[in-house]
Amino acid sequence: PPPSLPPKMTHFLDDQNQDLHARMRAFLSTDKFFVPRYNIPLEEERELALERLRALCDNKFISVHFFSTNPTAVFAAHENASIVDGATATKMTVQFNLFGGTVLKLGTARHKERERERKREIYIY
Repeated sequence: PPPSLPPKMTHFLDDQNQDLHARMRAFLSTDKFFVPRYNIPLEEERELALERLRALCDNKFISVHFFSTNPTAVFAAHENASIVDGATATKMTVQFNLFGGTVLKLGTARHKERERERKREIYIY
């Protein structure tokens, strides 16, 4: 694991969602799947980013419902993901902020139910 910051500095930098930051840091620093990979083909990089996003979703580090229950947790998840892989953070932005946030805010009950049924495919609920 990487060296840790003094607790007061970590608390100051993390500000809100201390538990989420700590859990994500532990997960991202111990899971070999998140070790950076450089100079890989574009298609492989895209697939890796998607698989990493799925791993973050499967471990409940982000949910579209955070927008209504704890919006700052969305920022915390993006911040931690971007440190490891910018492509994963970009997919997270498109999937959750643009698509998921739009369905959550503007979608009808029918849209939300349809997306709940497809949750494994799009990872927003």
